[in-house]
Amino acid sequence: MGKKSTAEVTEKILKAMSSNSEQGLVIQDISKKADVSWDCTKRHLESFVKSKIVREYNKEGKAHYQMMCPITKSDTLFSLPLSEEHRRAIKKIYATIKIVWKQITNKPLSKTLVQKIAVDVVEQKYKDIPRGWYLYGELLVLSFEADEDYQEILTKKEEVDCVKAVCRDYLGYCDASYKIRRHQYEKKGNKLYLIKEDLMYCLGYSDFNDSAQKMKIRQLLNEFAIVIERTEENAVMLAIIDDFVAETLAIFRHNNDEELRKARSTIMNAFEKIWILAATYEFYESLKAFYDKEFLQERFFDKFELLKDNALESLEELNDFKPKWDFPNDEIAKKLKALMGTANETAPEERIRRKKEIEKIKQEKGEKRVDKFLSEKTGL
Repeated sequence: MGKKSTAEVTEKILKAMSSNSEQGLVIQDISKKADVSWDCTKRHLESFVKSKIVREYNKEGKAHYQMMCPITKSDTLFSLPLSEEHRRAIKKIYATIKIVWKQITNKPLSKTLVQKIAVDVVEQKYKDIPRGWYLYGELLVLSFEADEDYQEILTKKEEVDCVKAVCRDYLGYCDASYKIRRHQYEKKGNKLYLIKEDLMYCLGYSDFNDSAQKMKIRQLLNEFAIVIERTEENAVMLAIIDDFVAETLAIFRHNNDEELRKARSTIMNAFEKIWILAATYEFYESLKAFYDKEFLQERFFDKFELLKDNALESLEELNDFKPKWDFPNDEIAKKLKALMGTANETAPEERIRRKKEIEKIKQEKGEKRVDKFLSEKTGL
């Protein structure tokens, strides 16, 4: 039998534990039920304990492990585990928001608005409840269902007063989803999400005949490329973003207005795929405050690989709109041509290696000449 993936091992261990979730089990019993080695089982259990998925306690001089929450729940993002204590608290918050909102206004209460209000309440009163930044801003991992009959509400006066205050804070922005999102981004000073909001709007609605609006898009693209903190873990994602920004800037700089209008939907599609990838990384990073890193890596690895592939496919669609270059024939140009490549020609990991080699050529052949050459090729 081939070696099992980490995700498969995780599921086997948790499934083994769920069969005796009330009493708890020792490592040896879990290992036997899951058909996983003792050492591997112990390592996973330590990760689960850190993430509060599993409780460790001593019984008769031996360490026992007990499931604290179901590992797969369709009402949580990415089927993330959530303790029953946190689940109950969130549902109370949702129920109270529904009641308070109805008391202060007859305006609609959208899912987006409920999540924004709930996040603020949690940050003030329940700081250990899992939450993170995802596609449209910060939210709780438990979904809000408008039709669900939440049975319990908050009863402490300070908590109810907190809900009332946050509801009133959002009252002036509730007539449009983009206003709700922007209010949260501005309150929390999230520059990445503000740039995303502006860029999404400009790409979708700007007049590409207007030079000032085109310049604004180019400015936002440059800002988007540099605002995300660069780490070793997100290097491949950022290489993909760099390619998207470079190719889109080249399209804007070297195509006429008619060609730009034809390219709009393709650029928009590529940016949407890029944003889903970037926002998923943001969510993953946010969750590190609440879950063990190794557990999150297991949960998100396959998702990241799929999103990277989707983003790279969308970059390929930009090729039809890329300007065609008459490449110089001098020696340095030939070397650079061999080193340069678009995302569809090489893997992002290879792009990172090539950038280092280009930097070496800069040092050997001169900064000014090479910088000018690269600028002409990318439109930066």
